[in-house]
Amino acid sequence: MSNYLIEAKSLSVTFNSYGFEVPAVREVDFYLDKREVVGVVGESGSGKSLTSLTLLGLLDNTNIKYTSGSIVVSPPLSSEIQEFVNPHDLKAFRGNGIGFIFQEPMTALNPALTCGTQMLEAIPRGIGKKEGSERVIQLFNEVQLPTPAEVYKKYPHQLSGGQRQRIAIARAILKNPPILILDEATSSLDTETEKGVMQAVQALQGDKTVIIVAHRLSTVEYCDRLYRLDAGRIVDEGTFDEVMNRSQS
Repeated sequence: MSNYLIEAKSLSVTFNSYGFEVPAVREVDFYLDKREVVGVVGESGSGKSLTSLTLLGLLDNTNIKYTSGSIVVSPPLSSEIQEFVNPHDLKAFRGNGIGFIFQEPMTALNPALTCGTQMLEAIPRGIGKKEGSERVIQLFNEVQLPTPAEVYKKYPHQLSGGQRQRIAIARAILKNPPILILDEATSSLDTETEKGVMQAVQALQGDKTVIIVAHRLSTVEYCDRLYRLDAGRIVDEGTFDEVMNRSQS
């Protein structure tokens, strides 16, 4: 059993391109402690998003496959990567154990439903509509959305990019998951909006374990540790200052 919340050893992943297997992640060793905030940085195509999603068995693409290595998630799940967990357990773990915030929330939010309605869809069973609505509006306030009661009634296209991303944050933490993943969550936002979104994440982080995948180094400045990837390999690990100093030397 791993001593870490998540630990990967010699993890390798390939994808199929025109009949050829192309290495995307190459023998990566990666770990996360409980309540740790870890940044994963690198240029586009370095494998940073793929590595982070692979850690939690989240690849669902016939062109991408694990080739070697193991992943242990403990607790509640522990297994070798080739048989990560049975489908029922994995589905439950994804829904209740992990919260996601991706780059463009318009692809995750239903344009035909109001923000409040789709938040209510994720409310745990047994909670009435009135209580659920109050909880959603409270969350909107916690992620620093102006006039949260009005936002509750609006559709995603009526909000700015920063406001939609705050909706995505609220939805990701609605079930209070122990693990939160931000996959290039602020890369499409301007610097000032990005700062506000990251402040909202920090305020709501609590005792969660957080993975922040980012291209801009300003996004990961407050992380406990960084992994820097290049061509599918981890080429550096350390604090923000350590990695920055080595990359400039």
